[in-house]
Amino acid sequence: RDMVAPEPVGEWRTPVRRPWDSLSLVDRIALLREAAASGALSTREGVALEAARLVAAPTITGPLIGFHSDWLGADRLRAAHPDRTLYPLWTDGARESAERELALFVTDVVWNGAGTFDALMTSTSSWVDADLAAIHGVEAPAEGWEPRDLGPRRPGVLTRVAFLAAHAHARESAPVQRGTFMVRQLLCETMSPPASAPPPLESEDLGSSVRDRLAQHVSDPACAGCHARIDPPGLSFEHFDPVGAWREDWLSGDPVDASGELDGVVFTDATDLIPLLADSPRARACYARRWYEYAIARPAQNVDACSLRTLSRRFEESGGDLRSLLVDLTMTDAFLRTRLDGAP
Repeated sequence: RDMVAPEPVGEWRTPVRRPWDSLSLVDRIALLREAAASGALSTREGVALEAARLVAAPTITGPLIGFHSDWLGADRLRAAHPDRTLYPLWTDGARESAERELALFVTDVVWNGAGTFDALMTSTSSWVDADLAAIHGVEAPAEGWEPRDLGPRRPGVLTRVAFLAAHAHARESAPVQRGTFMVRQLLCETMSPPASAPPPLESEDLGSSVRDRLAQHVSDPACAGCHARIDPPGLSFEHFDPVGAWREDWLSGDPVDASGELDGVVFTDATDLIPLLADSPRARACYARRWYEYAIARPAQNVDACSLRTLSRRFEESGGDLRSLLVDLTMTDAFLRTRLDGAP
């Protein structure tokens, strides 16, 4: 069944009763219980009203940060150990700073910025401390954290240190990991792992360029199908080294070549490719799908097709508004209804 919600859901800015940012958590829970007791939550309209109020409250930042960390695979940062001889910009505090930068960036986009998928993918502003300022190549704050414009080389969340360092090896970048994210998490394509995995790139001769070494994988018929799809978007990030710093040359001394083609579109590097994806209805639909799966805590199934179509359509019609998407998620059957054990 298609979900039906009040039109438009985008009235999230209008406080109901009183602004929630002045309420304690206990008061917010009390209001929700009051709404439930009155039967207000028994209708989609009632749920939408309460959801809009929740989305307008600062307490939404926890799930917001949690989703994007999960979506980007930022948990890999915990296992990231860049070779500091090769990458001295990676300090003892860089890992924690990268996680905090991601949180600050996402919440800043939603609450202080346009709050859209396009802004998430293309905004060049961020927050930095001394550790991250060095990696980003911008002026460091005198102390603590300060906002900075990172320039045209750093469009959106995929060029923040958390994503780049999470998808990297100790001595080299990981275009296969980065490309796999682009294909699976940004375009929602399903790819099966190869029967036998090729040797990892970082174990091979660093005297050759990453692109040359990937070409060896593509030459294997068993690998060519997936790598022909994964490698181009993965290589688009090759100007970013394993800690997320910009580079002009590979360790081999060869100039970085981050160009490629995806779905017939030719790009020079990630700064060229990312805006194209930000403007892609397919990427926006995939992003909505990933939020849906995060909200219901399971992969989407055939039974969810109707809800996903409607969710994607409304997200597209809203101009990719992230706050409206969160409200629309609460309108889906999977979110509104839970099957009880033993129910027919």
